[in-house]
Amino acid sequence: MNQRFGVFAFLFVVLVVGGIGSYYRLTPPTRVKRLALWLLDSDTKVRQAAKESVLRMGKKAVPALIKATSHKNEKVRRASIQALGILGPQAVASVPSLQKTLKDKQWRVRRDAVQALGKIGPAASSAVKDVTRLLGDPEWLVRSEAAWTLGRFGEQAKDAVPVLSKSLSDRDWGVRRVAAESLGRLGALAKDAVPALIGALTDRRGSVRRTAVRSLRLIGSAATPAAPFLRRMLSDPEPTVRVAAVRALGSFASFHEENATAVLSALLDKNANVQKVALRELYRLGTETISLGLNAEETSVRWAALRLLARLGERAAPTVPAIAQILFTQRQAGNAQASARLASAAVAALRAASSQTVILLKRQLHTGTISERKIAAFVLGEIGDLGALALPLLERALFDPSTEVRWVAARSLSKIKKPVETLREFLESKQPGLRRLGAVALGDLGVRANKALVELNKALIDKDLAVRGAALDALGKIGTTATPILRRALQSKEVALQIAVARTLGKMGTGAREAVQALLPHLTSDDKALRKAVLFALGQSETNDPKVAKAVVERLKDKELSVVLQAVKALQNLGESAQKDGVKVLLARLRDKDDAVVLRATLALGTLGRAARAATAGLLQKLKKADSKLREAIVWTLGQGLDKRAVSALGMLLTEDDKAVRVAAAKALTRFGSQLSGAQEGLKKALSHADVKVREKALVFIARLGDEGHLFVPQLLKRLGDGDSSIRRMAIERLSVLKGKDPNVLRALLPSLGEPRTMRAAANALVKAGPVAVPFLQKALRSRSRWVRWSAIELLGELGEVSAAAVPSLFALGDAKPAWMAATVRKALQRIGKGALPFLRGVLEQGASTEKTLRALQVVRSIGADAASLVPVLKGFASSKKVSKKIVKLASELLVLLDTSSDTKKEPAKTAAPTSKPTSRPAQKK
Repeated sequence: MNQRFGVFAFLFVVLVVGGIGSYYRLTPPTRVKRLALWLLDSDTKVRQAAKESVLRMGKKAVPALIKATSHKNEKVRRASIQALGILGPQAVASVPSLQKTLKDKQWRVRRDAVQALGKIGPAASSAVKDVTRLLGDPEWLVRSEAAWTLGRFGEQAKDAVPVLSKSLSDRDWGVRRVAAESLGRLGALAKDAVPALIGALTDRRGSVRRTAVRSLRLIGSAATPAAPFLRRMLSDPEPTVRVAAVRALGSFASFHEENATAVLSALLDKNANVQKVALRELYRLGTETISLGLNAEETSVRWAALRLLARLGERAAPTVPAIAQILFTQRQAGNAQASARLASAAVAALRAASSQTVILLKRQLHTGTISERKIAAFVLGEIGDLGALALPLLERALFDPSTEVRWVAARSLSKIKKPVETLREFLESKQPGLRRLGAVALGDLGVRANKALVELNKALIDKDLAVRGAALDALGKIGTTATPILRRALQSKEVALQIAVARTLGKMGTGAREAVQALLPHLTSDDKALRKAVLFALGQSETNDPKVAKAVVERLKDKELSVVLQAVKALQNLGESAQKDGVKVLLARLRDKDDAVVLRATLALGTLGRAARAATAGLLQKLKKADSKLREAIVWTLGQGLDKRAVSALGMLLTEDDKAVRVAAAKALTRFGSQLSGAQEGLKKALSHADVKVREKALVFIARLGDEGHLFVPQLLKRLGDGDSSIRRMAIERLSVLKGKDPNVLRALLPSLGEPRTMRAAANALVKAGPVAVPFLQKALRSRSRWVRWSAIELLGELGEVSAAAVPSLFALGDAKPAWMAATVRKALQRIGKGALPFLRGVLEQGASTEKTLRALQVVRSIGADAASLVPVLKGFASSKKVSKKIVKLASELLVLLDTSSDTKKEPAKTAAPTSKPTSRPAQKK
């Protein structure tokens, strides 16, 4: 099938070389010629494959291609010339022949010839004069290719410079641009073209101006007279032209100071690309004015400036304050990608400046304004080991009059791994802000702050709450060595401090086990927040102490729901035994007469998850008499427990009058996955519920039942008439999976083919059924609904050869209206392929009407190589004088197609025809 490509692309060649009968007698040169013709094919894949074949043949193909360049047919000449161009330098022997074709009457041939010479390169420089002459050709495409080719001849094209210069004023802008580009390729050889290129700087086309600027740069020092004109180009409306002008002026900067100044002024350009190119040129010139790029609005420009400053190393020292400002600003901006990128580049630039960075930052920290001192202190903490050179000054900054500077200095010291002594002094300060700074910085040091435990202990009773909080955080980060201090702090009479200490111990996790006994007495506190904090700490400790488990279980009787839930979370970390004891207590609470107690117990059991399965029977019993809120809680808990005994009850709740309970039941059943065997009765009721969401959820659950879903087939068939299209679609999908080949199901699916919203689902179901669906689709071909008929035609085609029984019915619709219906029929018959051949043979042999015979032959053509068995019948038509000329012509074409396809398969790989997917006649849009 895949060999039917491009038959019309080479049918012409076969006719040219001697007719249909001589195809098998093609000589190697003719085969090369045919291969070259494929280079003109409309299919991209065919052209690419032909190009690869030509390259594989290499020099062997050149003699035949040279001969073909003088062929009387234009297409043959063009194809052979293009093939020579593909071979490039390998085709150097063809230069004389190509020179002759430069005078061809057909402009396309001249264009292809001059292009081929350009691809051959300097080896074809003997054709310079002939190519130069084509710069005056009446066709602009020929002139453009001639200019392009001269640029590839190198030094040999020096004499063509004057003519190329004249082409800069060609009436076509494409020729002007290519001429300017070729002059640039010639470099210094084109110095005489400088005046003409200067004139091209005022061209109306931006691409011409840009190319002229580039060419002036490539010509080099001989083009320095153009510098004043290039400086004017910095105000060109096209950004790409301005970019080219900056690069050119950068290359001329060493010849005149004004050029360097012009490059510097480009930093003020509104376009980021222009600014970045200006920065690179300034760096190449070795100037430190790159720092001006740090003030750009565009992030990418500032980043480029920082990267270049990093390359300058210590020469970038004067820019350190500006770089420090950028680093500080970007770090404060957060972790956005652009900010992080800029900050990283700034750090690299500062580190590259090495000791100069530290010297300048120390000076700024000592004598700068508050803002400057803050930035200096911050940056010293960011530049790693270099910041350690400024430790004495940072220590002094801890006593800076400004709180902000002190804070930043403390942070930087902690990053540089400063010893704890200085920070301990902070905690003794009379200033609350300084004491807080010391505590925070010690916390950042973690275990290394062990020596400051005494000072941190005192800070726990500080008058300032912020200092207390910072001290607690620091003790928590120090770890187990701070546990004795925290344990003593629990004895405080201040509830707020006790809560904070308990939370800190909780954050320490298992490291706080030594404080467990000190926590237990506080479980009976009158303060709800303290009880919760203690439960949190006990749970995080993961201790195996039975006393702890017993005390936590007792809290399940608490009157506050939040405390009960916190106790449940704690039990989950205290082992299975503790959880079992907790479930027993909660089961007993379910029998309480107070609904509030029952509600708390229910939610607590749900929080325990599967560990609460023992409560399933009690919860189901309670479900019958509970109010709406409690029922919703019970349903949620049953869903968390995942006990199969609850599935049946949850299924019945899908049709509950209370919407909140229905929704909760659906969510609970969702957690059971495919374990929904007990919910059949509830699901059957849900399928006919008035609420569409309930029906939809029921269908989702039925899908999870797998093979057990066959019990719902009668209900699913009823849903095919549902008022909601999404329900109908889902029902079709389920029926396809469960009873996809059942005749009753297939018959019921046919009407859905005519509805846009269910058409695709019904089609998929019928295709999945395979051959079994063919009789039903045949019946659908007689439907009154044309959409049902159209869908049936499409599906029969999609089923392929198994639809052979439906071919007569399909063929009868071949002249159906509208036209797109007939096109769909032809496409379906093509896809049925070999399955349609027996019927088509019968039509052709029985002497049907001219219309039917032509229609049958058209189907044979669409089937292609697979219809080879019909060749004898086709030969009879081709030689018959009793049938119409249309039939004879079509039969003859089909014989050529079928013979060509079979021969193509026999050809060796070297000259094998390019392959492409077969194309079918496009159907008219509906």
